[in-house]
Amino acid sequence: ISLIMVNNLNTKTNNLNVTRPGVLSEIVIILAHLLIIITFPLSLWFCFKSVNEYERVIVFRLGRILDNSEKGPGLFFINPLIDTCNLIDLRVLSFIVPQQEILSRDSVTVSVDAVVYFRVNNAVKAINNIEDYKYSTQLLAQTVLRNITGTKTLSELLSYKENISQQLQVILDDTTENWGIQVQRVELKDVCIPKSLQRAMAAEGEATREAKARIIAADGEKEASKALKEAADIISENKNAIQLRYLQTLSHIGQENTTTIVFPFPVEFLSNMKGYFEERRSVEVSQQPIYTKIIIFLSFILLIITFPISIFGCIKIINEYERGVLLRLGRICHNEIGPGVVFINPFIDKCIIIDLRMVTFTIPSQEILSKDSVSINIDAVVYFQVANPVKAINNVKNYKESTILLSQTILKNISGTKNLLELLQFKENISYNFQNILTNGTKNWGIKIYKVELKDIFISDEMQNIMASEGKAIRIANAKIIINNGEKEASERLKEAADMMSKNSTTMYLKYLQTLNNIGRKDSQIIIFPFSIELITYLFQSFNKTKSDKNKEISKCCYTVSLFISLTVTGMKISGFL
Repeated sequence: ISLIMVNNLNTKTNNLNVTRPGVLSEIVIILAHLLIIITFPLSLWFCFKSVNEYERVIVFRLGRILDNSEKGPGLFFINPLIDTCNLIDLRVLSFIVPQQEILSRDSVTVSVDAVVYFRVNNAVKAINNIEDYKYSTQLLAQTVLRNITGTKTLSELLSYKENISQQLQVILDDTTENWGIQVQRVELKDVCIPKSLQRAMAAEGEATREAKARIIAADGEKEASKALKEAADIISENKNAIQLRYLQTLSHIGQENTTTIVFPFPVEFLSNMKGYFEERRSVEVSQQPIYTKIIIFLSFILLIITFPISIFGCIKIINEYERGVLLRLGRICHNEIGPGVVFINPFIDKCIIIDLRMVTFTIPSQEILSKDSVSINIDAVVYFQVANPVKAINNVKNYKESTILLSQTILKNISGTKNLLELLQFKENISYNFQNILTNGTKNWGIKIYKVELKDIFISDEMQNIMASEGKAIRIANAKIIINNGEKEASERLKEAADMMSKNSTTMYLKYLQTLNNIGRKDSQIIIFPFSIELITYLFQSFNKTKSDKNKEISKCCYTVSLFISLTVTGMKISGFL
């Protein structure tokens, strides 16, 4: 003990900015050490401090930082009469920047919040250079967030969230470097706009889709009309082709069990966080200070003295799906322990149990604005497992909460860079990218991400109707194109048939009689004899002549129609209908 006290008394610092204590301070230090020696061994219980692997202690001796450095991890000696300890957690910490209402560069009022991940990388600076490093970092993050987002337009805030997050991280990290703080990650969480503006942007998106649906329908009508014109050009090359098409239509009508046959007429119309603690693992027993070895030895002697009562505190049972992380005097001892029965020293050991089973959590529904300004709600399911218990304890304060918070942020950022169609059609690719980014973000926390699945994407009823009308327009247009392309191909074949039939005039009359025969075979109650092609053409042409000729032609037409009606009635009487 005397050697330890002498070593502490003669400690020197390499930092030139730290001056040696004055004569009065030296006298007080000597008296304090003498008092420790006089009250030995009672004073021994107050002279040793144990610090965990992920913690460091700054010791102030009579107001000065002892050795101008940090203490820990493990066991170290202090003089409680003149020393004051300040404990610093070196793990990654996170906080949410409250929503900041800002005015964007294009004069739009928006509310923006963010998530900041930081850690202390210099405990001396974090204690000595700033009064409250946590509060100061949060306040600085709010200010920087307002300043950066105020220089962006609304479109930039929605489309380039990742770039803005990186810019925030760089500014925060540079500013907090003198505080001993390292800002590892900044994520914009939400960009909220007023409901009235949301409706206006949604109306713009709806109008775009409605216009697109109309254009698609018009393009379909255009293509269908083009194909129909080509079919008409082809079939008009032979006057018998249109008659053949006409008879095909009558034949098709006659094959149905119809009650009435009506004449058809043509019409025209319409993307690591990096680890820090891997370099700072627990030291071997041979490298531990002499007083650490003494404390360990005395604790085991105490266990032997109190045996068998002490055995109840020394046995720890770890389940098959669990592992334990053993902290001995604040230092991590071994990588992990378990499963089964393990032995610990309750006087110097602390055992933290980690569940290795796969954990599933649902990311609550996140309201986001897609790249094409559509407001949607999206949620997801994440499956993860602790792969390295030591990292899960040593590198992050609460691995579950941090993983959930990071998942929410990544989901918002990835979804905000996609348009609605990509979100609906490429969910698997988005889930894969989500998993890769989340895996990289949690790698140094000892977390393994097994699977990420986008669960549901909810859109408003109005948008669903717009999308349905767009799909309907596409299908109707395609149907028209298909029908008229078929008409074109059929017309080409009809023309070939008409060319063959034109070689003999009797062929067309035979086809005409076959059509009438097909009509007569059906169980129709009323059969109206169709006009011939020549008669229909003759009737239409008669109305296009001069007025003087029209009277003559009309009288001829009336005579022809009356003759046709007489023949029709006679035929029906003969057939037994009248």
